[in-house]
Amino acid sequence: ADEGDAQSTIDDLRGNWQRARFDLKKDAWVVAGPDRRIAAYVDVWDRTPGERFQADGYARPDLGGHGIGTFLVRAAEERAREKAMPGGGATISHTIFHENEAATRLLVAEGYAPVQHYWRMVIGLNRAPPEPRIPEGVAIRSFVPGQDDQAVWAVVQEASSDNHNYAPLPFEEWALFQLNRESFDPTLYFIADAGSEIS
Repeated sequence: ADEGDAQSTIDDLRGNWQRARFDLKKDAWVVAGPDRRIAAYVDVWDRTPGERFQADGYARPDLGGHGIGTFLVRAAEERAREKAMPGGGATISHTIFHENEAATRLLVAEGYAPVQHYWRMVIGLNRAPPEPRIPEGVAIRSFVPGQDDQAVWAVVQEASSDNHNYAPLPFEEWALFQLNRESFDPTLYFIADAGSEIS
């Protein structure tokens, strides 16, 4: 509804549900509409245990204006409070599409403020890209399960560390979400291998 096509897959959702510290029975809510179809959904996960929570919610646009979104935002907040460490200081964030004005109004009314924007860059593949100029000593190859796991995790952690929302992700949690999922295809992961390190 927001973008005109699906931005995630069923496997993405299953992967989210398999994260460490996520309990599907306590950390997710579904609202059914009058036609018995799912009308809205939200889940909340502590990205940093007890401190930084991420909520991910959606509602069918045709059922807006009934307080469903408000209910779900507050349910996620209450669950985050339950899991937060004593003493305060915990935060919760929601990610929404920038053109979803109803979601923006709802979150602002609930006391949220925008703090960061992410942009997705897309290019049409009308023709083959030019051949890359690969530095001497570097080889491009596919991911080798069991061999590259730790090195790729380390590169991802380092590359993400300058994001203001960054929180270190233990290897086991990263592997559960990235490598141990139904759709993982190592032939679609490309590695620049310099022999002594992966970049």
